[in-house]
Amino acid sequence: MRKFYQRPSPHNHPSLLVIPALLLCFALTGLAAAQSSPESFRFGDVDLELLEQVKHQDKRFEDQGLVYREPQMNAYLDRLGRSLLKPEDQLENIVWQFRVMRDPVVNAFAMPNGSIYVHTGLLARMENEAQLAGVLAHEIIHVRNRHSYLSYRSYRKKMLAVNLIGLAGSFTGLGGWGASMAAQFMLAISVIGYSRELEKEADLEGARLMAASPYDPKAMVIAFESFMQKYDVDLRGEPFYGDHPKTKDRIAYLNEWISKSAPKRETESAGLSKEDYQKSVAELTRHDIQLAIDAGLYRTATALGRRLVAAQPDLASNPTALADAYTALGPRAPEPLAEEKTDQGKKEARKRLSKLTLQEEERTLAATPAGKELQQANYAEAEKLYRRATELEPNYALAWRGLGELYEKQSQAQQSTEAYRKYLELQPGAMDRLMILRRVRALESKTAPTEKTDK
Repeated sequence: MRKFYQRPSPHNHPSLLVIPALLLCFALTGLAAAQSSPESFRFGDVDLELLEQVKHQDKRFEDQGLVYREPQMNAYLDRLGRSLLKPEDQLENIVWQFRVMRDPVVNAFAMPNGSIYVHTGLLARMENEAQLAGVLAHEIIHVRNRHSYLSYRSYRKKMLAVNLIGLAGSFTGLGGWGASMAAQFMLAISVIGYSRELEKEADLEGARLMAASPYDPKAMVIAFESFMQKYDVDLRGEPFYGDHPKTKDRIAYLNEWISKSAPKRETESAGLSKEDYQKSVAELTRHDIQLAIDAGLYRTATALGRRLVAAQPDLASNPTALADAYTALGPRAPEPLAEEKTDQGKKEARKRLSKLTLQEEERTLAATPAGKELQQANYAEAEKLYRRATELEPNYALAWRGLGELYEKQSQAQQSTEAYRKYLELQPGAMDRLMILRRVRALESKTAPTEKTDK
């Protein structure tokens, strides 16, 4: 499901370039809202074809480094997911796995073989464990009720009928997805979700699943409300929502069910501690900030960095992560300006994205008077945060590396060289050592052409 979608840059997520064509396929074919209980479902050849492709997809995600490898975080997610399962959820051709995917987009999706992936972007956005449980409950229902198989049957039949097989097969396996029709079907499902009926079924049955667990189903509603807050300007437009209910509609019918049908709790709900959750996902959030920066989601990175610092201000890694975000923010305001949210502003942003790389866009914005002013303010804030990190932990190498990059961006060669050398002193075996040394040589050649750099 990609009901929680925030669009990254197409330069960094090339698979998004095929989405409009896939949306056309889905608009022409439609996805069935067929109903079938887990007990009555019988596997056919088409279902087994999809299952085999999905198993390959799991391996492809692994091979391409898209799965987040930190053992504690994966164990935590797996433990939480399994706590929501019932004995009757041990169904044919389902092996439950709850995994973290390295992607800053706010999203989670389920594969029909029982693999449920939660993006780092979603984990970093949740405020407590109960909200995350709500997302997992929704995805568990998609798997339990065989929604992928039911939808694929309809999709494949209608694709054949309108002769779109060649179109689907012409896509290459971008963004970690394969080129087969089954793989492209799963890609589209992960972006636009299932039919309105199937999504509503997953929401309401997921809420029932939460009600039977230690978690309050109200947390699912709060999670959905948080998805409505977008840190970066939404350039994707309404079509990416496909046929699933709009978020406000989902919140409305979930609230109605909770008020009328949810059983009253006799014990306190679990997983409501914001502090405990944010500590659990702090390392992942720092990783996601870098992913967001790489994807051009600079405001998202800044917002997540602020949350980190607010939760644990005395940990040097947190102001460093926020400083990285401010450095990347450059000539942009930390929050979208009013004119950026207008149709004309979005049109201009889409035009820049289609013609310019992220680096070229930054140079274009920095050339304006407003951009120069914003860049100076953001760089000043970044320097203050890096210095704060070095005060908290003088030997925290990444803060010195960040200072080196920041000063280099501002053409302050001597300060940059000193910071880079401090970084290399603290991290003599750094993987980027040779690259940093090349930067140091280039910087020193500007200030002292005859001076030689130690190897």
